[in-house]
Amino acid sequence: MFENNPICKLLNIKYPIFQGGMAWLGTAELAAAVSNAGGLGIIGAGHMPPDLLRAEIQKVKQWTDKPFGVNIMLMSPFVKEVIQVVLDERVPVVTTGAGNPGEYIPAFKEIGTKVIPVVASVALAKRLARTGVDALIAEGTESGGHVGEITTMTLVPQVVDAVDIPVIAAGGIADARGMMAAFALGAQGVQMGSRFVVSSECIAHENYKKLVLRAKDRSTVVTGRSTGHPVRVIANKLTRKFDELEKANAPVEEIEKLGAGGLNLAARKGDVEMGSVMITRAQRRRSMRILIVEDERALCDTLVKSLKQKGYEVDACYDGDSALDWLLTEKYDLLLLDLNLPGRDGMDLLKTLREQDRETRVLILSARSRISDKVEGLDCGADDYLVKPFGTSELLARIRTAIR
Repeated sequence: MFENNPICKLLNIKYPIFQGGMAWLGTAELAAAVSNAGGLGIIGAGHMPPDLLRAEIQKVKQWTDKPFGVNIMLMSPFVKEVIQVVLDERVPVVTTGAGNPGEYIPAFKEIGTKVIPVVASVALAKRLARTGVDALIAEGTESGGHVGEITTMTLVPQVVDAVDIPVIAAGGIADARGMMAAFALGAQGVQMGSRFVVSSECIAHENYKKLVLRAKDRSTVVTGRSTGHPVRVIANKLTRKFDELEKANAPVEEIEKLGAGGLNLAARKGDVEMGSVMITRAQRRRSMRILIVEDERALCDTLVKSLKQKGYEVDACYDGDSALDWLLTEKYDLLLLDLNLPGRDGMDLLKTLREQDRETRVLILSARSRISDKVEGLDCGADDYLVKPFGTSELLARIRTAIR
């Protein structure tokens, strides 16, 4: 499909999709997985010490024989040492940010490394294109982490028109619709970071991933504009403290001290209130996953058909033991649970589930209409109780309420 795509040909990859080189999150595990899948996995060097970066690079080499990259933040206190590690390890691709990589390009070119800087303006794109870089990543302000001021929609086509090398679009791209829009703007590929954060291969703390999945269009804010280093993050206690300091015209040093170590605190340690949860402004469309456990097969099949028509992702099983196996190995947003089941009954299944999972919503569907049955179901951890027979419109309303 992308055999003639300039980025795929330049880097020898199957798909023109870059995994953003996210500090603390773009580790060997994620980079190798993306490269093995046909994209370009990228280790995020951030402020990583050179010895740790070398270890990450060597792990990627063990886990994949496909091209991969390292993102170098040129403001890192270890930048000279990091670049030497990249040269020593002959990393196939380097992306750069927070500075001009011009002085390092000859050394990279000498060993055949492709250099692809991130740019947030047309002026910088033109300047870097003249230094002999191989492509550019035009990143709009919708991206997570450190951001510029120009939106992806306006930046990408202007950069495409301004240079004669391939352009990769980044910032607010989270699914196939965003990718196609980027191509329509003239980009030859896309870079996504937040989309990969919630993958199983990403080592981000579960609290971080859950917050990313719950984020909406207005969940993020930009902090640090007064320091000259704006950062897009999910609003939390930390961002409110930033806002207070900036409104009080606090010294830059005080503001920067507040944010020091914030990404590690959130991404690795799971403190998503006082840590920096850096994600894009755009979120991918995700179908709600529903598991139906119903022994009346005709009813079960009807429910599956109706819910799939409404855009839900649906699985079904007909007994409690099979349902428990599904629930322990797969993640669902909602469980539609009958009580009268062969083998393990619905109430026992619910109790077992709640011992291990407090997050999956449960809607009981039962012909038992006594108040005592409803009370027992809710006491065992169900979120709602719907008595059979019921209409499709009522079921859909209950589902929307349960997963709201």
